Amino acid sequence: MASGVNPSLQYGTALIAAAVIATAISCVTQLTGPQTALRGMRVAALLWLGCVFTTWATEYIFEARSFRTFVINTGVWLVGMVVMGAIVGAWKKK
Repeated sequence: MASGVNPSLQYGTALIAAAVIATAISCVTQLTGPQTALRGMRVAALLWLGCVFTTWATEYIFEARSFRTFVINTGVWLVGMVVMGAIVGAWKKK
């Protein structure tokens, strides 16, 4: 515990946050048109652009942090959210 925070709490928080993001992507995908993997990916990318990119851009510009770090940190979320979008978009009830 180098950070002083319990790893179980860290990973539990990350898991819950990922589930909330996937749920949001799924809801928007289902409410705005046909449920397909491509549509899920598009919805995820737009949610990333509207929420993650803009929030982090504001934070990074005021903190005068490097552009390279910004691209890496937001890029990870873009990839993760697009993968979530593909999964929840392709997932059909039987």
